[in-house]
Amino acid sequence: MRAILKPKDFNLKYSFESGQPLGFYADFLDNILSYNVHSHIVRVKQDADSGALKLESDSIQFAKAEVSSRFRLGDNMERIYNEISTDRFMEQSIQKYNGLRVTLNDPWETLVVFIISQNNNIKRIRNSTLRLIERFGKVTQFGKEFPSLDDFLDANESDFKAAGLGFRSRYMLHAIEYCTDNLDLRMLKNKDSSDIKDELLQIKGVGDKIADCVALMGYGKLDAFPIDVWIKRILEKVYFKGTTISIERLHDFAADKWGKYAGYAQQYLYWNARNNFSML
Repeated sequence: MRAILKPKDFNLKYSFESGQPLGFYADFLDNILSYNVHSHIVRVKQDADSGALKLESDSIQFAKAEVSSRFRLGDNMERIYNEISTDRFMEQSIQKYNGLRVTLNDPWETLVVFIISQNNNIKRIRNSTLRLIERFGKVTQFGKEFPSLDDFLDANESDFKAAGLGFRSRYMLHAIEYCTDNLDLRMLKNKDSSDIKDELLQIKGVGDKIADCVALMGYGKLDAFPIDVWIKRILEKVYFKGTTISIERLHDFAADKWGKYAGYAQQYLYWNARNNFSML
């Protein structure tokens, strides 16, 4: 079955490739995004001229809801751009990558991907994620899906090391244990970003950046502002004349400058920095 969505200010390629959870396991070949979720297959292609999204799925009603939610197609990008266009550098970032969306993903999926991401590169993160799906993913008629928390309950450290997680293997084990015995991730969705971070920071291996990534991309808290090495460098260079600034002060700076849409500002800064190394 097929359908068409006509979102405004949306770029599928930028959103998929910008270091967000779906990009670490879905397929994106010939500008067609394909992935399995909740026992359904979703395929999306964006028309280069009109920007329309052409959807294919065994359940087109499910696919419409999934794609609209996953890529936050309901966000008012005109308003968001107006709010975060506070300086020339951000304006240039938006112009260069117009249509890049922050995605909304399953919190467990987001937590796992960003645990894997520690001191890692995109290629290795994707390879490890695909190995975990192959080993633990739920089998459906369309292939294997990203494993749920329950799918990992019999996992051991050797399983994770075989998937290439290395030192992160022990963090995965603790995340599984903690989220099984102490924390229902579903109960965090109505909390604010700071409370979500406080809960997630109890998991070994989850630091400030990972907690913010989960708040932003797993719970849709758009005020969350993940700070990794790229964001720290670009903020210091562009806004502090190259001076070394503490993470705490950078968080305060982002909150004051971009407020409730700081997460969107972060994503544009991050992707601009990753694709334009010379600026750093």
